[in-house]
Amino acid sequence: AQKKWRMLLGYLGSALLLGLVSLSIVGRSGMEAYVDLVTRYAVVPQRMPTARGLAANLHAPALWPVLTILACVGTVWIARRTSFRPAFFIGVVASLFVSPQSYAHDCAVLLLPAFYFLSRGSRAQRALSALWFIPPLTLAYGMDPPWVALEPVLVAVFLAGLIALTPPASAVGEMSRSTAAH
Repeated sequence: AQKKWRMLLGYLGSALLLGLVSLSIVGRSGMEAYVDLVTRYAVVPQRMPTARGLAANLHAPALWPVLTILACVGTVWIARRTSFRPAFFIGVVASLFVSPQSYAHDCAVLLLPAFYFLSRGSRAQRALSALWFIPPLTLAYGMDPPWVALEPVLVAVFLAGLIALTPPASAVGEMSRSTAAH
């Protein structure tokens, strides 16, 4: 029981130290602005780069579960027929797309699959991954409707394209062997 109390006191001490560091960096007004931001937080599906956001922008709420099911089925299908790494990175894209609540900042995790496929993907996968580095598309979050819908469309196209363009594991092995032979 004493170990639990020591652990709790260590956690509280660390939290207090980090709180003081944050206060020294942003000042009292920064902390007040943060509290104001958190208290005014609202869920806005139209601003989500997800299946839910795409359905909300199309004013078709019934599309949300359909897109979610399609993304899950496609991801499981590709995971069963390709090697671990591409399947993992496609799973990262799918997890963001099917998430019930994600916003633009959550798209940062999509840089991992984008960089993976830029460095190891086919020409088509590299072109698809390069979409994440085109500012008008990636900055759509700050725009008004209908342009804000570009972000969930971009995530959907990225996911569907990766699923369609990822070869089976046997073809991946054949491609790497034929590339090494040349």
